[in-house]
This record gives sequence, structure tokens and C-alpha cells, in this order.
Amino acid sequence: MKKFDRLVMKVHAITKIICLSVVVLFIAVIFIGSTDYFQYEIMGYERSTNDYEIRYLPYTNTDNDLEMMYNFDNTTNPTYNELINFLKNDYTDTIPYSEDYVCVDYAVRIHNNAERLGIRTAVVILDFYEDNDGHALNAFLTTDRGLIFIDCTNSGIGNSDAIATIEVDETYHLEPLFESDYIYEDMGIVSNVEMYW
Repeated sequence: MKKFDRLVMKVHAITKIICLSVVVLFIAVIFIGSTDYFQYEIMGYERSTNDYEIRYLPYTNTDNDLEMMYNFDNTTNPTYNELINFLKNDYTDTIPYSEDYVCVDYAVRIHNNAERLGIRTAVVILDFYEDNDGHALNAFLTTDRGLIFIDCTNSGIGNSDAIATIEVDETYHLEPLFESDYIYEDMGIVSNVEMYW
């Protein structure tokens, strides 16, 4: 009878461990799923049913965390009109620029919002000869107009979205997409361009 009691106690202990493991796993799945949903809820979009891969940029945000890009499966290059429609309906550029929210935050948010909607995009990091801070923006490879650089960093005007002209050893130049009377400040001469798709 003692062997049987010990066996029952072992089975009971193993059952407790299994049940506890299932509860912990369930809580972890709920927590991870809810934080993922929360991120997209903040962006103003519902959580995607598409699968995605997280890619870390080799740059930190203002919290000294590596910036996370969500690269969704089944994204495609947009037409120019699809790109413009996306930008008109995305409000990333309305977030006030501050020391807690800088250009790389705008670029990563635009990237993640576009990818969530099935639009393939890149985060672009620029270095300048005169400036050690650099700058971040986005690139879209449109099917009808080729590579388009978009800067959505809030400049304090209504819709801050702008098309950027980028060439190494040339001045970084912006043309507003929607606010035609705004003049952007000169950021300097580009020394290096890195694109992260």
C-alpha cells in the first residue's frame, strides 16, 4: 500500500506542476498577445492577422532601447497614389517632436503602420558631415515612380509629410507633400545613407 500511496503522491505532484505550467503559459500568451495588440491599438489600427518578423535597428530610441521594426508577411510595393493615400490617412506626423519623440520614432512608426496595412517600406538612416546626430525617415519603392523618400517628422505645420531628395555629398532637401507654403530648414550635406527593409 505504501508504494501505491507514494505513486499517487507523485502523480498528484506532477499534475500540480503541469497545471501550474499551463496557467503560467496561458498568462504569458495573454500578456504577450495583449502588448502586441496594444501597440497596434495605439497606432490606430487593429491587430493584423498576418505573421510578422521583428527586426531591431542598430539605433536606440530616447529610452535607450533598440528600435523595433515589424516586417509583415505579404507586403507589397505600393503605387504612388497608394502611398499618398496612406500618408493622408496616417497621423504620425501630428505627434509633437520632443526630446522624448525624435525622427527615428517617427520613421519606425510610419514603417510599422505601413507594413501593418500591407505596404512595404524601409527605415532610412542618414548621416551628415556637419551633424553627429543624423536623421531618420522612410523609403517606399513605388511600382510606378520608383524609390520615394518620405520624411514625416513633425515640423509644427499642419501635415508635415514631405518628399526628400537624398544623394551622398548633396544637401538633404525636402518638398512638402500637402502644405505647399512651408519651407524646411537645411539639415546639411549627406555623408551616408543606410536603408533597413
